Amino acid sequence: MKRSIGLVVIGLASLSLASCGTMGSDIPEGCGNLGTDGPAVRAAAVISAVGRLDAAAIAVADDLEDACRNLATDLGVTIPSPTADQTQSEATCGAVAAEIESILSEAGATITLTAEAPRCSIEVDAYAECAARCDVDVTADVEVMCEPGRLYGTCSGSCSGRCDLEGDVTCAAQCQGTCEGTCSGSCTGECDGTCSLTDESGRCIGTCDGTCMGSCDATCTGSCSGTCQVDVEGSCEGECHGTCDVDFEAPRCDGEAMVMANADCQASCEADLRVDAECTEPRVTVTVEGLESGTRLAALVGAIQARWPEFLAVRARIEAVAQAADDLRVSANALADSASGIGARAVGCLAVAADAAVTAVTSIEVSVSVSVELSASVEG
Repeated sequence: MKRSIGLVVIGLASLSLASCGTMGSDIPEGCGNLGTDGPAVRAAAVISAVGRLDAAAIAVADDLEDACRNLATDLGVTIPSPTADQTQSEATCGAVAAEIESILSEAGATITLTAEAPRCSIEVDAYAECAARCDVDVTADVEVMCEPGRLYGTCSGSCSGRCDLEGDVTCAAQCQGTCEGTCSGSCTGECDGTCSLTDESGRCIGTCDGTCMGSCDATCTGSCSGTCQVDVEGSCEGECHGTCDVDFEAPRCDGEAMVMANADCQASCEADLRVDAECTEPRVTVTVEGLESGTRLAALVGAIQARWPEFLAVRARIEAVAQAADDLRVSANALADSASGIGARAVGCLAVAADAAVTAVTSIEVSVSVSVELSASVEG
């Protein structure tokens, strides 16, 4: 038996978009207005961000459960009820991980998985506005510094780089979504023609000699429902990823971003920006040697090609929220320890927020652990 899983990850997952938030259900509404001086405003901003973390912890767990449920459906896995000390995502994802490990332990083929990292971004203007609301020493037009080469947006001038066209568009390039046309690589879905490899349900997971109506891991020539990524030197009707000869409109950053503001304000704003993260699903390519149609391994290959991009995007969001939550927990605890100078109400609010932050971090860490376990079942 020969079993080898190789994983190549291209790029970095980073931040995401949202706006400064509101109080959570466990934090009194009055905690959002503790005063107008700098320390009081910063404390209120941190408390507000903590209030959103509980909802974010639930949301990422639900997203992870959905991703694992989709994999379970494709693999024919019966979704178990959780035990007394489990969440539903732990039970569902654990059953999927066990099935994947079982399939691979029997495999007589070599599988290599190549995946780009999901792209998670922040809205630059929203970050600047949030920092200005939090830090009285910061102006609304404060510069947000984005990791070199990771700034993008709408370009009304000439774009040099990659142009992403969203929606149902005619494409002759890479399609992040559903391709209906000629696919130069593996077609996952329905093939109107001859498919070189199928899974147990007859779905194409190989080369389609005809029209592919599904995901394509290489160039799609035809209709793309999703994002068509075209290399350009000139006009771009979509998002320009590269350089623009005029200022970007609605700029976003999909790398590390920094604004010159108080550290507590940075933590609260980054948390607010990350909790509603929507990370793009990356391109995933699975290459196999010695694979036969209609086998359990073929079903796994099809499931990975179809569902792994969704899972990687969810995992990236979980990791982004986890980092934001931990940074915010540190800020909330530090402020709670030094809140005596801004009044008794602030002291009480920060104490509640510090406890809520710990609870949210603990919940999010469960999702991190579950996503790592599922990743290991494929990558390991």
